[in-house]
Amino acid sequence: MKHILLVLTIIFIPLCVFSQNKQEKRLRKKMNKKAPPATVWLRNNLFIDETEISNISYLEYTCWLKMQSKLDKNDEHKYKQFDIEYKNALPDTLVWRRRLGYNEPHIEYYFRYPAYNSYPVVGISYQQAVNYCKWRTYIVGVKSLVEKKLIEYEDIIEITKRKTIDSLLEIHNKIYYRLPTKEEWEYAARGYYSDSFFACGNSLFDNSGQAKANFLTIGEENIFFNNLDGYSIKPNNKTINKYIYSQKVTDKENDFTYLLNSSLLIINCRTYKPNSFGLYGMAGNVAEIVSDIKMDNEVKIITEEYTDNQNNTHTFFFYQNIYVKGGSWSQPGYHCRISVDEKYVEVSNSIGFRCVCEVRE
Repeated sequence: MKHILLVLTIIFIPLCVFSQNKQEKRLRKKMNKKAPPATVWLRNNLFIDETEISNISYLEYTCWLKMQSKLDKNDEHKYKQFDIEYKNALPDTLVWRRRLGYNEPHIEYYFRYPAYNSYPVVGISYQQAVNYCKWRTYIVGVKSLVEKKLIEYEDIIEITKRKTIDSLLEIHNKIYYRLPTKEEWEYAARGYYSDSFFACGNSLFDNSGQAKANFLTIGEENIFFNNLDGYSIKPNNKTINKYIYSQKVTDKENDFTYLLNSSLLIINCRTYKPNSFGLYGMAGNVAEIVSDIKMDNEVKIITEEYTDNQNNTHTFFFYQNIYVKGGSWSQPGYHCRISVDEKYVEVSNSIGFRCVCEVRE
């Protein structure tokens, strides 16, 4: 009897899971037809971008701000306001500059040259990402007003119509963009497979040994123990020994060890296959900013101190409840794990973002 029950369990449970996944796929296909542009259905009333925000998408935002400043040249106060917003919205292209690396062409070309249009935007701060989400909410809302014939297309650039548009948006707008929470991002990355290590499965390589994501590939010969870089965290003074992955290219003058990168920098957002939900780049390429705080809330900066083995005290800053997930082209595969959280510290050439779209009734 026990053997019969065991056989029935082995057969019945996979059949139930298969049937449930089939129903969800059917529902997902139906909901994706109603999805806002460039998004896929996540769950309930949430949709998420297929890819990270690309250079061309962010350029649309900066061009719109620049256009607004030109429209308001007669109003000095508004002109200065939009001009400041435009300058504050520009990515920090100097994130490409580093010692022992020649990335100067990226500083000039990566954000604006057409060949990089479909590459993820980088050098963006948390606040810039939040401001982009607010602008996207506004511009998609205005588009819906035009489609409903509540305003004319020409009204979008008409300065005198702005208050009217804002009041109509308060009544009619139902689509809101924001950064995903950590839990939403992890749910999206796993797709149908709740126990998956990575967004691309349980391995970063396929059966032929080809990588399924853009990350830093290193061998055991490049990992060594760095006993000078162990450190202790206050107040517990718990010593943490640090392993370093490097090919030991050292700048002796500044006493700093660099990593020789074996990946090909950032690549197109859609280079590798999407996960089971149809999302691209959830593992590697660029890490993505996620936030567990509401967009309009004040961001708290946390300060930690640690001492190294040479008794030097260092101060470390990071943002509370803001993380980066998914790993990047400059990090080894461990950081691509869905469960790994990294604290958001500063703008980087390996950090981008994608939006979640919330449809409110």
